[in-house]
Amino acid sequence: MSYIGNSLPANFQSLPAVQRFNGDGSDTTFTLAAQIANDQSILVSVDGVTQDSNAYSVSGTTLTFTSAPSAGTGNIFVNTISPVGSTVVPPDGLAITATTGTFSGKITADAGIDIDNFNIDGTTIALSSGDMVLDAAGDIILDADGADVILKDDGTIFLEIDKDGNNARIKNPISDGDIKFQDFYVSGSDC
Repeated sequence: MSYIGNSLPANFQSLPAVQRFNGDGSDTTFTLAAQIANDQSILVSVDGVTQDSNAYSVSGTTLTFTSAPSAGTGNIFVNTISPVGSTVVPPDGLAITATTGTFSGKITADAGIDIDNFNIDGTTIALSSGDMVLDAAGDIILDADGADVILKDDGTIFLEIDKDGNNARIKNPISDGDIKFQDFYVSGSDC
């Protein structure tokens, strides 16, 4: 007969395999493969006898017995019921909402990234409102392989900085336009 009811949810948690340790009659501590929430999050047996949680304690990945288990090969058996910080891998296409996150690798977004008022997409960084401030503890370096730095106002180029051989050029591409240098600027005044 077929299954009737809601589909079972996908399980994204990767539980570690059952672990076996070799007792030697003197060691009381063993290192587990994953962090464990508390003593009741694992089942422990020694020589086939299930241990009461008073016989051991867990702190992070360290399993500590109150007395040393007997000597034997694979005679300590640990079955993890509920690890802490297990890996979660959501399925493709699932939207994720989070308040914080730490990434140790590269973030790839084929459709662009929105951060506050910024949109980063392809070769464009766009700011939807306000001024953009570049504040660096060191130098600000513009390295253009095409050798041109172009300044625009609402799509119109008003200043170009480029390289002509070994010379640097600053030019105004607007016909009859000037480049003015002044030592003091008063708002609303002309040069």
